[in-house]
Order: sequence, then C-alpha cells, then structure tokens
Amino acid sequence: MVTKAIHIFMLLATISLGCIACSDETAPQQTVPVDSNGQVKIMYKIAGSSLSRATEDGWNEGWNENEIDRIDLFVFDKNDKCVHHIVEENIGVKDAQEEDSYTNFKKDGTLTELTYEEVEANIDNYSYYMVANCPSLDGINKEEFTLDNLKEKLTPDLVFNQPQKSFAMDGKIEETPTPVNNTITLKFELKRAAVKIRLSVNNNQESIIKNCKFQLFKYVDSGTSVLNEAESYGEIDRRKSMDALEAYNKMTNYENEKVIFYSYPNDWFDESLLNENGTFSDEDIYAIDDLIDEEKQTYILLEAPYGDDSYYYKVPVNFAISKDNDKVSFSKEDIEDLRNNYYRMLRNHIYDITVTIDREGGTVSKPVTPKLYYQVLSFDEETIDIPKFQ
Repeated sequence: MVTKAIHIFMLLATISLGCIACSDETAPQQTVPVDSNGQVKIMYKIAGSSLSRATEDGWNEGWNENEIDRIDLFVFDKNDKCVHHIVEENIGVKDAQEEDSYTNFKKDGTLTELTYEEVEANIDNYSYYMVANCPSLDGINKEEFTLDNLKEKLTPDLVFNQPQKSFAMDGKIEETPTPVNNTITLKFELKRAAVKIRLSVNNNQESIIKNCKFQLFKYVDSGTSVLNEAESYGEIDRRKSMDALEAYNKMTNYENEKVIFYSYPNDWFDESLLNENGTFSDEDIYAIDDLIDEEKQTYILLEAPYGDDSYYYKVPVNFAISKDNDKVSFSKEDIEDLRNNYYRMLRNHIYDITVTIDREGGTVSKPVTPKLYYQVLSFDEETIDIPKFQ
C-alpha cells in the first residue's frame, strides 16, 4: 500500500513538473481584450537542439552561447517600411536552445503594440524580423526606418579569444501566419552571427595540446550585419591577426583540451579568377588552381612538438578538395556553393578541427600542413564530415 502511494505521488510530481516546463510556451501572452477577436503569441528559440551543436556537454556553461538578454522585434510593411519596433530587455534566458522549447516574447503579458486584428488584416503585407542581443538598435525612429536600414545595422564586436557575454542572433518568419482557434502564433528560430573555431591536437596516441602554441590569422571581430540575408563575408576588409604565438597555458579560450576562437564570417575565394558574370574566366582554372586568396584566408599557425624538437604547422580553418574537382563547367550558383563549402566561414557554424602531428613540420615562414580532420557543424543542423587531408 505504501509502495502504491509512493508511485502515485511520483506520478503526480512528474505531471506537475511537466506542466511547469511547458507553461511558458502554452500560456497566453496577453489577456484577450473584450472587443478583440483573438490574441497574438510571439515565441522564439535558438534553432536546433543543444545536442546538435557540440560533440560534448557543457559548452553553454560560462561561454554564454545560448544566452538571450534582449530581443528587438521588427514588423515591416510590403514597402519595407517599419510599422513596429518592439523591444524586450533584461530577459536573462540562459539556454534558449533547449529542444522543442520556445520562450514567449513579452512573456509578462505586456504585448500591446501588435493586435490580432492588425496581424490578421496584414497576413500578406507584413514581414517579421527578430534580432537578439544587439543594444546598438536602441533609439531607432521607426517612422523613418526601413528594412534596408536594418540590414546596415551591425552586430556588437566579438572578443575573438575568450568567452562572450552573449551572441548576436537573428531570425525571420518564413511561413505566412495562420489564425488557429482565434490565435495567431509567430515563431522565430534564431541563429548566431558568429563563427566558432575549435581545435584539438594529438600525436596519434594522446592529446599534446598543452604543449602547443597558437596564432590565429585573418579573423573578423568587428560587427557584421545583424541580418543573415545581408551578410557581406568580409567584403569590407576588417580582418585581423594575432601579433604572436600564444602558449596554451597562457590562454583563457580553451575547454576540455580544445582551443576555441570566435570570428564573424570570412571569405577567401580568389575573385580575380571570376569574370563580370560571376563565373570562371577560364573553365580550366578549377582543375589547376586552389582558388584561395592567401591574403584573406583564415588559418591557425600551430607550434607543436615532434620528436625532440618543435615545428610549425599551418592549419586552415576550412580546407578540403571538392568532390566536384573533375567538373567540366560551373555556373554562378555552383561557384557560390563552392565558396560556402570550402572557401568561407559561415554564420552560426562550428569548424571543429582535429590535428594529428605525425611528421616533422616546417619553420615559421614555411609551415607545413599537418594531417587534418574537419567537422563543419552547424549550430542547428547535422554534422558535415570532411575527410582527412593527408
């Protein structure tokens, strides 16, 4: 009898916890006015589940990759003029990437700027954008603000070699809102503007990263567009490089024997190889040229021990031989795909690099490329494995 009572108590406790866990998503954001036909619910989360963004646990603890402190919601009409700019500050959401869990915008019930009637009447006229963690959006005069103006706004600068307080993110309503049971729900999936670079080093037997030094070249730490659709990929050259090699035990940007760097997106494709139509000026170029602009390429100079000495190795952040290297011709769209996959660091992606030191390297001026294994891991999509470079 006692055992049965305990089981009933545990079941009730579980149900209660389940109700608490889902209450933020299911609770109305505002009381439906007497003279209104329904309510508007606005919800957001960071795209993907927390399990998809890393190969081990704990990356949000102290690194604040899923932190949301401020949300700016923009509503534009069919002429791209701003109709509403609604802000929620001091949110304090520590992990907005929990699987299947959305957070209500204006969850304290103060959403009064956007009514059910207005949204319903403008189903085909309005577009909705959400930006997170960008205090630079303060003081906007919506009467004079357009979508193009929003595209010109920049994210806060990054600190490339240490944890951030938060990360700029954005999202857009892709589907037309549909009234259901007198409720219109606007759901946003937010994606970070930043790139994460993660490096581990071994000698085929064990990690040797604590005996290594690192120097990051051609990273971007100054703001990029707050909107993904306006990303310029380093067209304005703000690339920087570390002044000198830094020893692992002198750094603050490591965790679980991996060194972490942050950057905004970069592109190191050699555009001099393209004609004005965006295709190769010589169709044979792809077979004979590596297409890299060395002055723009993001890479890590690694000093690592091998035998009784230390050597220098060049570690490109994204490097592989395309499976299409025998392709006869490339359209403009094909070349854009090449750039995304092999000659860029993309927003909201982790470049997870494993280096194996199994040979002598080179000098500082002539480093050798070691054996590499890449995982290009979107924060919100499945892993893309890129084969080892021998």
